[in-house]
Amino acid sequence: MNIKELLNKELSFEEMNEILNELMDFGCNAPEDSSETFWVFDDNGDICDFRKHIGMKALNTLSGILFLKEKIDEERGEWRGRTKLQQSIKQALGIN
Repeated sequence: MNIKELLNKELSFEEMNEILNELMDFGCNAPEDSSETFWVFDDNGDICDFRKHIGMKALNTLSGILFLKEKIDEERGEWRGRTKLQQSIKQALGIN
């Protein structure tokens, strides 16, 4: 699998939760069916309004989660969000 395929691979709720947790200390629930609401929780356990940055369809890819991290970092005043994101990706991939 090349990097483009990896970034655009559709993720399960469990995979989304794992990646959100590793990159941002965030998490999400795993709805049992379409009648349940999908939530993303921030590092304080509060509901994160991710939809103002990214749609649900885009969130279920690694590239979407990385974009969300960058936007959340910027929103929190961490203007180095992109640099931190790149460092997180390198660390997750085992690249120094």
